Order: sequence, then C-alpha cells, then structure tokens
Amino acid sequence: QMFVGHYLEPRLVYTEPAFLTGPSAVEGRRTMHLGIDVFAPAGSAVFAPLDGHVVAAVNRNAHLDYGGVLVLAHSDDRGTPFYTLFGHLDPHSIAGMANGQAVTAGQQVASLGEAAVNGGWQPHLHFQMAHCLPDIIGTTVDDWPGAGDPDDLAFAAALYPNPAELLGLAPEPYLYPVVSAETLLADRQGRFGANLKLSYRQPAQLLRGRRH
Repeated sequence: QMFVGHYLEPRLVYTEPAFLTGPSAVEGRRTMHLGIDVFAPAGSAVFAPLDGHVVAAVNRNAHLDYGGVLVLAHSDDRGTPFYTLFGHLDPHSIAGMANGQAVTAGQQVASLGEAAVNGGWQPHLHFQMAHCLPDIIGTTVDDWPGAGDPDDLAFAAALYPNPAELLGLAPEPYLYPVVSAETLLADRQGRFGANLKLSYRQPAQLLRGRRH
C-alpha cells in the first residue's frame, strides 16, 4: 500500500537552516512542497515514466536533503526538453548510472532508500518536474529546491509544475486544497454560538501560528 503527498502543500517539517530564505523562519522559509511524495517501503523499485537520459545521479547526504537523487531529461512531442527528479533514493541503486545514459519508459532506474541514506526521511519518493535545470552560479543540475518560499510561489509553480500526470494520476486530487475564507467563516458560524461575534465585516483568514 502506498500513500501520496500533495503538490504545493504547506509543511512545517522543513526546519533546517538550508530552508531559510531570510534571517529567521518568520522572515522567510521554503515551506511549499514542489513535488509529489509517494510513500512506500525502503527498497521499493522506482521506474522511469518516459524515455530519456540521465543528467545527474548523485548522493546529497546532508540531513533533510535528498539522499540519493536522480535527474532525467526528456522531450515532448515538439522536441521541447523538460526534466524529472527522483529524490530520497538508495544511493547504491543509482551508483551505476552515468550522465548521458539512455533510459526507457518503464525501466527500473532506482530503489527507495531507508532513512539512514535518504536524508533522514521516512522512506518515500520525492518526484518533481521542471521546465529547465538550475543555472545559478554555484549550483549543480541536481540542486533543485524541493520546497519553495510562499512569497515566490507563482514563479516556483510555473518552473516546477504539478507532476501528477507523469505518475499516472489526475492532477486535481493531488493539488493541495486551499480552504477559502468563506468556507472557514461558514464552518465557524455552524460551530460557534451566535453570541461570539467577529470584529470585522470581512474577517482576516488565519492560516497557522508558529511558536518562537
């Protein structure tokens, strides 16, 4: 049995300094998940969704990083390139992969790593799609942010679109559902007594709090 985590889901688990985009967590932090997670036991096989070739197969072994990570290049029917990333792999399962090596759709390309080798996470596949590779000075082609800053979400979502269809899934159910202020207000009115009034005609939407 496998469980699937949402695309663009806000998460508080990203606590390492590498996730900060400002001096402190409240001033900027990458919390929005830019891929889809597929939870399965360590050792589970990982397959290529499409024909392509290897761009990178490395071990990013820092705490809460990807562990073993594989990046593949593909092209659509018009010849436009795009890329897929497979994170939290067993590094030994991709040790024989060479840059430029061809892979075919349905070919096993890796296996999932256990927490000791996958960055310290519960065993799962982080699957992400990108329209282009990182080209910032000092980065490598495997240096994809698996989570984005909410302030940059529109840009990040355009660069890293929902990869659900490449997993054979319908995109909408795996896009994190954002609850509207109207829905929250209606739910509140159904649960709270009429004597508990709100201070504003259009109440502010509270999302979540954080302890300092």
